Amino acid sequence: MSLPLKLLVDTNVWVDYFLERRPEAHEAAMGFVAEATAADAALYTSSATMPDLFFLLCQETKRYLREHGEPVDERFAAAVRESAWSSVRNVMGLSLIVPVGQNEALRAMTYRDLHDDFEDDLLLAAAARVDADYVVTSDRALLRHAPVACLDPVDMRALLRARAAAADAE
Repeated sequence: MSLPLKLLVDTNVWVDYFLERRPEAHEAAMGFVAEATAADAALYTSSATMPDLFFLLCQETKRYLREHGEPVDERFAAAVRESAWSSVRNVMGLSLIVPVGQNEALRAMTYRDLHDDFEDDLLLAAAARVDADYVVTSDRALLRHAPVACLDPVDMRALLRARAAAADAE
């Protein structure tokens, strides 16, 4: 029997999980979280992700409402914030939060030559901190440049299924 996978989940996957702005990405993120949970994978989220997630969920939801003719008054804005708070609580229930501090910031600096995006590099440092097996991201540039194993939600689902089939065959 193999050990459970340790998977660090990127902000973009959580945004896709909570919002249906891109149906295929939403389905992939929802399926990934469901299958990872069923496989007893350990999900991790960088503490640096949390404020970004909250902000993006609020901004994207308000943008959607405005695009569909809904004025975003104080009542709607309060409901959007409450929804974002609920989503952040949900992430905390689904994953372990990896603290990002000075050591991770210094480590992120070492990734600059490989991937010149400090936010992503902090994510990679958080992955290193917990010795994650994979980073799950929809960020195409990160998938190409990361010095650690990265898969998008669709490919991670395929890997989880392959591992489950191999375990069933044992």
